[in-house]
Amino acid sequence: MAYTTFSGVEFDPEIFQEYMEELSPEPAAFIDSGIIRQDPGIQITDGNVTSVPFYKPLTGNAQNYDGTDITVNDIASGKQTAIVIGRANAWGSQDLAAELASKDPMMSIASKVTQYWREEWQRILILQLNGIFGASAFSTHVHDISIEDGDNATEDNKIGPDAIIDATQNTIGDNASKISAISVHSKVYARMQKLNLIEFEPYGDQNTVVPVFLGKRIIVDDAHTVEAGGTSGNKYTSYLFAPGSIGRADGSVKVPTATERQELSGGGREHLVNRQRRVYHLYGSHFTQSSLAGVSPTDAELSDGTNFDKVYEDKNIPVIKLVTNG
Repeated sequence: MAYTTFSGVEFDPEIFQEYMEELSPEPAAFIDSGIIRQDPGIQITDGNVTSVPFYKPLTGNAQNYDGTDITVNDIASGKQTAIVIGRANAWGSQDLAAELASKDPMMSIASKVTQYWREEWQRILILQLNGIFGASAFSTHVHDISIEDGDNATEDNKIGPDAIIDATQNTIGDNASKISAISVHSKVYARMQKLNLIEFEPYGDQNTVVPVFLGKRIIVDDAHTVEAGGTSGNKYTSYLFAPGSIGRADGSVKVPTATERQELSGGGREHLVNRQRRVYHLYGSHFTQSSLAGVSPTDAELSDGTNFDKVYEDKNIPVIKLVTNG
């Protein structure tokens, strides 16, 4: 193994990557709630898109079994395209000073970098969901009860049991029971708390509890969209999910982690660089943009609804966008 140094600390990029994989830079709340699942069927190549094949649901009424011939129905297949997202960042030794002084600097740095990526990938995932549900084809999956004069919004314009029941029932009908989690902005979460309908259930080792609203796991993240009302107040975006509705796959990176020293910059600076490639794919969505500004989509391209389409029937996409005034 080729060791380097980072601010005088012996640093092995391969071991550092092993530490990060062990710590798992996954949006913890999303994976803990079962929304995201690792999908070996998503094959990431060197390009910026990948195909995700699927079989269409069996449809039609059963044939009358009266001794006559039975017609054979073909099982139709289709293809959905997922976008490969590449991101990188670099930190100077001053950013990691506390970790460099710890007993196990490499593990301490890996922990801090992993936490950064957990938050960043969750932000990117929410950004991508904004793009998908901004597509005209997904308008049937948007339940908007907000008004432009948010300061004068009533209970009918805010999150609550009725809003969630109506959003699921009106969008996916008898598949509404599959919804198991809801992600919200902290302002919306505060309203849920005031409704006194949040319960805390044990998770994992029983020493950890998670918030639950109407039996649905709550994920709180201020990366959710907050849009100013046309007249006053704000409109908040929340998402409702069924388990396993988003597939994930990780792509390879030639040099995922590296250290460098710039001798001529500011009297000498040392940097830690980390790169990642990943797919988050909402099953039933299709990335349509064949032309990107670069190899990886920008935040703006990910959040652009014109870059997405829908390939599943409505009821087979158990994810819903809910817009409220709080």
